[in-house]
Formats: sequence, C-alpha cells, structure tokens
Amino acid sequence: MNSLNEWLIFTQTKQSVLPNPSLKNLLDNYERLKVEYPNLGHLKKLLAEICFLIAQEYKSMDKFKAHKFAEESMNIYRSLHIDSLEDAAPILSSLLPDLMHEGVVQERIIKNNF
Repeated sequence: MNSLNEWLIFTQTKQSVLPNPSLKNLLDNYERLKVEYPNLGHLKKLLAEICFLIAQEYKSMDKFKAHKFAEESMNIYRSLHIDSLEDAAPILSSLLPDLMHEGVVQERIIKNNF
C-alpha cells in the first residue's frame, strides 16, 4: 500500500476489521501507521481511534495494556485540541461512538476499569 487513501480504503472495507475488529488486526494497523507514516500529522486522529479500540479489546484481558493504549489515545486527542463537533466525528465511524475525544476514552476505559 503506497498511499494513505489506499490504506484507509483497505482498513474500512476489510471484513476482518469491520464490523468486529480483532485485537490482532487492530495491533497490526496500529503498527503499520506508526511505521509507514511516522510523521502522522492529520493521521493522529486515526491513530487515537485505533489506540482506543485496542484499549477496549484489552479491557477484559489485560488492564495494564488497556490503560497503556487508553493513555496513548488520550495524549493524542489532547494534542489535537478538539473543540468542535466536526473535529470530534470519528474517522472509523462504524466502530466508534458518534463523538470521539479525550473525555470519551477517559470515561469508557480509564474510569470504568480502574
């Protein structure tokens, strides 16, 4: 995959990612983003969403890893300065709540787990 658009289309249409993401697919996508696009820029939001999904998957299996990925997601959301409904609309909309920001991660992963 050479372009960001190809990667996004692949991610959103791949049957194993939608509608029931597996932890392995999420971790693979997380690693791919970090390696192929090290200067994420506008991809930070997508990485924050993937970190949130990974944290959700780990929530019942490994609280330490769930917390680690939730913290990474919250740190990315903090850096994005989301201040409008449009900014809070998720990229992976079929997998996430209607709005995604640091507070959602805090409420759903950190407060409910620890």
